[in-house]
Amino acid sequence: DDTTRGHAGTDGSQLAVAASSTAPPLLVATTTAGSPLWPTSAGDFPFDLWVGGEQITVTNITGASSPQPFTVVRSVNGVVKPQPAQTVVRMFQPAIIAL
Repeated sequence: DDTTRGHAGTDGSQLAVAASSTAPPLLVATTTAGSPLWPTSAGDFPFDLWVGGEQITVTNITGASSPQPFTVVRSVNGVVKPQPAQTVVRMFQPAIIAL
């Protein structure tokens, strides 16, 4: 997390269970062993995710193990649809760092 570079995502995340078109919260699991969990500190929110073509704003995350419950605002970009289990979850605008 950086004020200039933005938020970094995990090595891989996906929906642990299917979600209806309006269902918050979302249950998100990390997919790579040893990957860090998503942040739970109040100062880390809000940020946006890209989930199956839908932009979602995350307002809170809880849980000390995977999967974690995400409190969200759905359909930020106007896309309204159910999301199946195992849909990839990634940062909407990931941090970019030059090497």
